[in-house]
Amino acid sequence: MTRMLVRLIKATRSNDGQSLVLAALAMLVLTVGVLTTVNIGHSVHERIRLQNNADAGAYSIATTEARLFNYVAFTNRAIVSNYVMMTALASIISYLALMETQFAAVYIMAMNAGCALILTIKGAPAGKKIQSMANSLIEPIRKMFRQLVDQLKGPVGKLIEALQKNAAAHGMQQKLNAVVTAGQVGMGIFRNIIQKQDPKLKLTGFPQIATTVFNMTELLGAVDFRSKSRREHKQELVELINASRKSENNFITKRNSIVQPSLFGGLSALAKFLSFTFPTDGQTKVLANQNPRNTRNTGNPDSYMATGDSMVANDRVPLFHVAFGNTQDAVNVQYSQTAPKICRFQSYRSIICFRYGRWRCESDNAFKWPGMVDYTALKPKGDSSFRQPEVFVALNKDPKDLEQVFTLKFKYDGGAAGQADIDFNTGRKGMLGTGLLKGLNAWTRGQVYYHRPGAWQEPPNMFNPHWRGRLAPIGQLLQTPPSSGGGSVMPVIRNFLSDNLITH
Repeated sequence: MTRMLVRLIKATRSNDGQSLVLAALAMLVLTVGVLTTVNIGHSVHERIRLQNNADAGAYSIATTEARLFNYVAFTNRAIVSNYVMMTALASIISYLALMETQFAAVYIMAMNAGCALILTIKGAPAGKKIQSMANSLIEPIRKMFRQLVDQLKGPVGKLIEALQKNAAAHGMQQKLNAVVTAGQVGMGIFRNIIQKQDPKLKLTGFPQIATTVFNMTELLGAVDFRSKSRREHKQELVELINASRKSENNFITKRNSIVQPSLFGGLSALAKFLSFTFPTDGQTKVLANQNPRNTRNTGNPDSYMATGDSMVANDRVPLFHVAFGNTQDAVNVQYSQTAPKICRFQSYRSIICFRYGRWRCESDNAFKWPGMVDYTALKPKGDSSFRQPEVFVALNKDPKDLEQVFTLKFKYDGGAAGQADIDFNTGRKGMLGTGLLKGLNAWTRGQVYYHRPGAWQEPPNMFNPHWRGRLAPIGQLLQTPPSSGGGSVMPVIRNFLSDNLITH
C-alpha cells in the first residue's frame, strides 16, 4: 500500500506526458486546416464549374439570337431581290409600250412627210407611196407591240403579285422565327447544356426566372416587325431596292437603246440603227411620290430619297416630242395601290392629211400594287449599344447540392476570450449573411453584336449577315455614369456584386 502511494505521488510530480496534450491540440488544428483546405478547394472547383455553366448558357443564347438575326438578314435580302425582280418586270412592260409609241412617232413622221409631198401636187405619187409603206410596214409593227403590252400586262401583273406574296411570306417567316427563338430563350435554351454538365443544378429559382424574362424582353425589344409603318425603315428598304437594281446592261436603271438585243435578238440590226439615230432614256424605281416624272434620269439614278409604295417605270425619246408636240415622257407605267395607271400613245388625230398623236393616261387594275411589305428591322435606340441585345444568365447552387466532402460545424467557447464558429457548409448563410441565394452564385453577361470584317464602323443592320454571339464583361455595366448622380451608392453595389456574383 505504501509503495503504491509513493508511485502515485511521483507520477503527479513528473513532467512526462505533457507533449501528448500539445500534440493533440496540434492535431486538432491541423485537422481543421486540412478540412478547410479540402472544402475551400472543392468550393472553388464548384464555383468555376458553375461559372463555366453560366458562360455556356449565355453564349448559347447569344449565338442563337445571332443566328436569328443572320436569318433575318438573308431573308431581307431575299425581299430586296423580289422587289428588284418586280422592277425588271415593270421595265419590260414600259419598254414594250415605248416601242409602240416609238413606232407610232415614226409612223406620224412618215405620214406627215408623205402629206407634205402630196400637197405639192408634183410629189403626190411619192407622198402616197411613202404613206402606203408606212401603213404596210410601220403601223403593223406598232400594233404588234400594242398587242404585246395588252396581252402581257395581266400575266406580268400576276407575276408581280406572286413576288409580292413571296416577299410577304419572307416577312412572316421572320416573325415566326423570332417568336420561336424568343420561346426558346423563355423556356431556357441553355437548360440542356447546363444540366448535362451539372444534373443537380436547379434552374427554377428567382435569378433564372428574372434573367429569362429580361432576355426575352431584350430580344423582342430590339426588333421591329411593323417596319412599313415607320418611315425610316421603309426608306431604308426602298433605297436598298433602288441601289440593287443595276445589272450589266442597266436595263432597269437606264434603258438607253431603242431595241434591246437581249430581248429582241432578231431585230439587232434595227436596234443599232434606231439606237444611233434616236437615243432613249428610261428607268424603273420604287417611290413614295405619286408623280411618275420624279423617276426621270438626271445623271444620277440613285439620287432620290424614296419612301416606297409606288413602282414607276418611264421611258422617253426625243422623237416622241417631235411627233406628239409635247414634253411628256413617252411612257409612264405606275404600279400603285391607289393610282394604278399607264400613260402611253392612245390614237392618231388628223388635220387635213397631217397626223399627230394623242397621249393619254388611263387607270388599269393590271398595275395594282399593294406596296411595301413588313420586314424585320432594328428599332432605333439612342444609346451606345446600337440595339445589340444583351443576354444575362444567373445561376445559384444550393449548399446541399454542392457535394461537399465535410459538412461539419464546430463551436469553440473560450469563456472570457470569446466564442468562434467553424462551419464547413459553403454559403449556408447566403450572400452577406442575409440568407438570400444560399450556396454558390454565378452571373454572366453575353451580347449579340454586329461586326462586318473590314468595316468595323458600319452600324448594326438587318441586311448583312454579320451577327455573332460573345461573352461580355459585367463590370463594364457597373461603372457609374457621370450624369447618373449615383454618388456613393453605385460603388457599394459594385463591390457587393463583385464579391458575390462576378468571377471574371
